[in-house]
Amino acid sequence: MPNLLVVRLTHTGIFPGGRPNVNPIFIPDLDTGLENQDRKVPVYVPYGGFIDIPLSSRSLLSASSGAIAKFVAAGFLTATYTNNFPGGGGGGGGGTVVWRPGDPTVPDSHYDTFPEAYDAAIAMPGHVWIDWDTSLGNAEVPIKLGGGPWDFEGRIGFRTIRFLGVSDEIQMSIEDGAQILNLYGFDGMTRVAGLGTAVSPLIFDPSPFNVIAPPGLILTNGAKLRNSGTVPLVQLGAGEKLFVLATNLGGFLGSPTGFADITGGAVLQIAALTGSSFDSGFVTGDALSTLFFIHDATTNLPSIPGFAGTVVHLFGDLAQNIAYSPGTPGDWAGSPLTIAEALDRIASVVATLNGAPIP
Repeated sequence: MPNLLVVRLTHTGIFPGGRPNVNPIFIPDLDTGLENQDRKVPVYVPYGGFIDIPLSSRSLLSASSGAIAKFVAAGFLTATYTNNFPGGGGGGGGGTVVWRPGDPTVPDSHYDTFPEAYDAAIAMPGHVWIDWDTSLGNAEVPIKLGGGPWDFEGRIGFRTIRFLGVSDEIQMSIEDGAQILNLYGFDGMTRVAGLGTAVSPLIFDPSPFNVIAPPGLILTNGAKLRNSGTVPLVQLGAGEKLFVLATNLGGFLGSPTGFADITGGAVLQIAALTGSSFDSGFVTGDALSTLFFIHDATTNLPSIPGFAGTVVHLFGDLAQNIAYSPGTPGDWAGSPLTIAEALDRIASVVATLNGAPIP
């Protein structure tokens, strides 16, 4: 079952000012293929409904600074990032199981061993979180995930709800030799370390996916990966693709061995948004590989000295969302807070001095 990450566009049914709007909304800047900007296709959001657009660097660029962003800002649409599993919009059922290591007296839907929690999650439909709880006094930190391969089917992820210790220490270790297939993602203020020395611990099976919707991994709400092993956490080969959406302080912590190694024409797409971060050297790759890196004003593309492939660096943000701190505050009678405000105030002064609109 594919992990199809999407941006969901919902028609609000109103014009700015509150008048009813029964017209479909045309999105003019989307593509038919993964990155084929020269192959635009008509995309409409129907009145009274929504559409799900697979996440790629192109659709994220539209949602952050293109046509989608402008329609959202004007009130024609709402946009949310979600998943679209078969059997139901945004999840198709599903739920939560709790993995509480070291507690044999756990109640229903709580499990003290990972195989029990995994079996329970697999038996549930749709999107499922395995919440881990290491707040008990007898819990071992970091909790150790071994064995496998464990196939998460692109719909099951890990989320921390309570943990013992401090937020910047490793909370989970993926042990040497353990493998997780098609993981949906990590959610919550936590640190996860891979300890692989022979095989990469995270594997994304390309067979259920297509060129428009590659496999995806979410790192959100403070979830950060660290590689403490000697092989990359992810390895992509010829023809393989992976999309990583890092939001709300998620990302990859610096370590001697990186997050991903991509070779033979593989494609890695990273969306680093709302304070997420990828430290220097997070990706390596040969000359045939491609990295698409899109980010907003809260982060940036780090140095990647071990990457010899093509880098497509995309900045996606609106001027009204980019904070501005004047280098010389005395130049302003009250410093502007955003680039948009600064540009508007400068334009006003220039037009006044010119005695006419700016040509």
